[in-house]
Amino acid sequence: MKALLATLLCLMTVLSVFSQSTEVFLRERVSTTTKTGVVGYPPGTKAEVVSKEGNKLKIKIENQLFEVSPNQITNDVEAAHQLAAQDAAHQSAVQQQLSAAAMASAKPKQVQQSAALPATVDAQANDRLAQIHKEREELKIELDQIKFEQKGLPKPNSKKYAWGHLKRFGSSPNAEKLANERKELEQKIFDLDQEERRLKLEAK
Repeated sequence: MKALLATLLCLMTVLSVFSQSTEVFLRERVSTTTKTGVVGYPPGTKAEVVSKEGNKLKIKIENQLFEVSPNQITNDVEAAHQLAAQDAAHQSAVQQQLSAAAMASAKPKQVQQSAALPATVDAQANDRLAQIHKEREELKIELDQIKFEQKGLPKPNSKKYAWGHLKRFGSSPNAEKLANERKELEQKIFDLDQEERRLKLEAK
């Protein structure tokens, strides 16, 4: 019985203190649901005592009303500052843990993507090398055909001399055309060889 009376006396004393002071601070986080969602306030937030209803206090933060018990608030400014600092440190630690977890879950995806990238590049390079080989073989066939056609034909704009004097031009109407085509094919084959060499060096 004495213990109950002591508790009631302590509660009445606390309520009396808060009723005399309109400015208090939260000792713990409080929240309420509004039309726009859930609104919450951290420890250390300043509030205004609006009314006392039994062993409860109605407080106001900004435009929100909350019903709290006396042990949820304090009028000690120094204690409020400490509570706010502790809550900020806790929230920062939680945020760091969440960020670390997000980074850890993202690393396997990055490794998988980076591992898949060389495989894709190698596949593209191999496809291009196969295409180069095919194109070069086709060009060599065309080049051999031109070389065969050039046999027995004089070189373009070739000259023949007799006893030190120009006798006649030995040019053929088709000789210059074949010579140009041969030169063009040889250049294409050379370009393909260079590209093949570059791709093989990059693949190493």
